[in-house]
Amino acid sequence: MSDAAFVDEGLRLTIRHSKTDQTRKGREVGLPYAGAHDLCPVRTLRAYLDATGITEGPLFRDIRAGTVRGGICAATVADIVKRACRKAGLDEADFGAHSLRAGFVTAASKRGKPMESIARQTGHESMQVLKGYIRHATVFIDNAAAGLL
Repeated sequence: MSDAAFVDEGLRLTIRHSKTDQTRKGREVGLPYAGAHDLCPVRTLRAYLDATGITEGPLFRDIRAGTVRGGICAATVADIVKRACRKAGLDEADFGAHSLRAGFVTAASKRGKPMESIARQTGHESMQVLKGYIRHATVFIDNAAAGLL
């Protein structure tokens, strides 16, 4: 909770460390309010915190057999993604926790967001790695072969 702050623009998060920041330099990211109220992650998090009464400790809790065990881990996120895929009729073997990051990069690049802006949000330091995601996502955008025949 100490790493999350609701502000006028949305949610300000401090990422203390990640797979791409093993030295724990940390970084700050912003999550703006979404236009669609029912799809807004900031409003959803606020409602979740209000409903659970969580004011300190981990934002998201691992609950097994009715017992709160602390914060969730990457494996729990992967399980949640796979469960959602099953419910949507998708092959869960094709998805995991990393799918959330890859999906964000894909959606942002398809909507014309600059690479620097995407990298600032995802923590990518290598533009070459980020380009791998973007190249796949934008293969049909401004395609030179479109409309030739």
